[in-house]
Amino acid sequence: MSYNFDIVPAVNQIELHIHYQREEELTVMHELGIQPEARESFAEGLKGTFSDPVLAGIACKYEKTIAQVMLRWNIQHGVAVIFKSVHKERMVENFNIWDFSLDEEDMRNIATLDKDIPTILDTQRPSEVRRLYSYLAPSYLQV
Repeated sequence: MSYNFDIVPAVNQIELHIHYQREEELTVMHELGIQPEARESFAEGLKGTFSDPVLAGIACKYEKTIAQVMLRWNIQHGVAVIFKSVHKERMVENFNIWDFSLDEEDMRNIATLDKDIPTILDTQRPSEVRRLYSYLAPSYLQV
């Protein structure tokens, strides 16, 4: 197989969460030896992420929080996650994901939550691209 690059990236940070699981992209990255890293692993709490009944049921089963279930899901997919919080109790909670594993049924149930569209930025939608560039433009150029 030939590639259009000389140096394989070591890490690729992508929007990845339960609503945008990107299985095909993960497969390609793993095949190429690229470490995927989840950006927005909690989907910024949008679309009912922290009140989802599937995740709530799984969290209850393991006596964990929904956030811990989502982080563990990423880890079991071979995805690196960067925990972000300014709250000490949440930092501690985020690190307490190593004492349990999601079983195959849990992983299948979480797979059903995939909407296959980005939650944070959909670059396939021209209106989103305009919004992004408007945000990045100097104030005197914004429309």
